[in-house]
Amino acid sequence: MIKYFNCAIGTGIVVLTAFILVGSVQARPAKFLKPAYYPEVGIFLVAKRGLPDPNFRRRVLLLVQHNDRGSLGVIVNRRSRWTLLDVIPSLGRLVKHRTPVYIGGPVRMNRASFLWRSKKGFSHLRKVVPGVYFGDDRRDLERILKRYPGDHRFRVYVGYAGWVAGQLSYEIRRGDWHMLRAEPSYIFSGKPGSLWQRLIDRIPYGGMIVSTSPTTT
Repeated sequence: MIKYFNCAIGTGIVVLTAFILVGSVQARPAKFLKPAYYPEVGIFLVAKRGLPDPNFRRRVLLLVQHNDRGSLGVIVNRRSRWTLLDVIPSLGRLVKHRTPVYIGGPVRMNRASFLWRSKKGFSHLRKVVPGVYFGDDRRDLERILKRYPGDHRFRVYVGYAGWVAGQLSYEIRRGDWHMLRAEPSYIFSGKPGSLWQRLIDRIPYGGMIVSTSPTTT
């Protein structure tokens, strides 16, 4: 089960969900990403060309949870007008500059969790891809900020995307999503606004053959 710690914007009791990704945003992306053939943690879901849903049109999502109860992901290429201190004002003593917040999805915009880029995560953090870890405890976030006080290269995501059991597999069979194996350099792309176009340009108009189960041939 994923839990989230609370965060707020401004002086009102407006609470938001955030995924915070810490790591270099200047890393040079690899030349290509490998295709994935079934949904699992650590893949990109790339919206198909012309997807009608306005929440996900021209979006790239990182899948951070997938099991028999459902799936959860965060959009990695939609920047908002908020900063980290707007979302979690109590971090002011640890954050010394403005850090932009991104829209992670339309679901449960009232709590926060984070992703951390590191060669080695804490024992209770969940690895999403090699070098990127998922956490949901404010104490872990503060621990990271205190340990690396000069390295405030974040990605903050407000909200997330969620699917009940079987829903994501159905959408993939319907052709809504292309699947690629995520890499940290793309998760932390210095040009997130163009990420969807750069990925979709490498996918044929006919899409790719995918399966929705690791046991499907």
